[in-house]
Amino acid sequence: MVSTARLAGRAYRVIRPARPIAHACLSERRHGAWLSVGKAATVELACAWWLAARSPRSIVHLPLRSAASSCGEGDGGRKLDLVLLHHSLGFPASRWKRLRGDRARDLEPLPRPEPDGVAARRALHAVRPSLNLHGSHPPDPQARGIIGPMTYAHWLQDFETEAERRGQREDPPWERGAKLHPDVAKSVQRFQVGEAGDGANLIAKAAGDDTYLAAVKLFVAEEQNHARMLAGLLAAAGVPTIASHWSDTVFVKLRRALGLRLELMVLLIAEVVALRYYRALRDGTGDPLLTQVAARILADEERHVPFHCHRLEIAFRELGKPARAAVFGAWRVLLLGVAITVAADHGQALHRLGVGRLVFVADVLTAFEAALARIRGEQPKPGPRYTPKRARPRGLF
Repeated sequence: MVSTARLAGRAYRVIRPARPIAHACLSERRHGAWLSVGKAATVELACAWWLAARSPRSIVHLPLRSAASSCGEGDGGRKLDLVLLHHSLGFPASRWKRLRGDRARDLEPLPRPEPDGVAARRALHAVRPSLNLHGSHPPDPQARGIIGPMTYAHWLQDFETEAERRGQREDPPWERGAKLHPDVAKSVQRFQVGEAGDGANLIAKAAGDDTYLAAVKLFVAEEQNHARMLAGLLAAAGVPTIASHWSDTVFVKLRRALGLRLELMVLLIAEVVALRYYRALRDGTGDPLLTQVAARILADEERHVPFHCHRLEIAFRELGKPARAAVFGAWRVLLLGVAITVAADHGQALHRLGVGRLVFVADVLTAFEAALARIRGEQPKPGPRYTPKRARPRGLF
């Protein structure tokens, strides 16, 4: 059920399950919190997690203290409820008890619950592109079992959902301004140019499958929104945008050289590099506006990589293993060259963000290997992260 509660003049939407979650218990013990769940409860918790992640204005409250379980009581543990919410809501955990006392107002019961398992399967079917039940990586496009095989219809639904959510979400507070170090500002200028393409060539090559074409158009719209937000960030910092940069020109020429498959191969390189770059922007600065913009873009990029991997997995099915191994080898060489070039070109900005050049290249290579695993139809495995002794190894670039 859904309730509206007010605290300090602000209204919050609180969502609770219509019935208690069975076989789930959260307790506070001597060494920290302890969560114990059954198989069915795992699915319900995953759906609740997804709902909180996709509803930045809602608070998901799971009253696990009322569940019929005795976990934590035998060793003096104290039962706890689980509260999930989006970080952008900016809601302090210390205020939850006060808000909980007011949540009974304006109750709006949800539709009658479906039989056990049906609602969970329906929810998982709707969120396949974004739900991750396998670790820190985005879902494998060919995952079987509870998630099932991916289709273009699933990706289209994901992009449409995100477009609707983006339309309802307010822009970052540009009026607050931003403080960017000159090295970081120069780096953001270059990435803003790369995000600002119209995508006409990619859209033209995607013709032939109406569903995939519609998803590609929404993907291009998200990339253009990234360029708009980066331009807004630069304007808030009093920094102008630039019309072009040599790196973007090279990427565009490579992407347009041949057909759709080569364009997606080059585009995937850019997306994997962007994953590490925007993570550095999000985590390496104390400016709230920069952190918020980078976090929004990073969330989109984490969906874009498996989307392109899905199409490339289909495109490479016709190649035999020897030919595919040769293509992947050349692809790795190109990726390595791009990663080194970006690390050298943006090295001063990366250093300001607390990321050494060698760490940046190593993380990009690790993410690319995970993408290749998806394209081969395998479950990506997180590789070891290389951390050099010095943040800025000398003599390498």
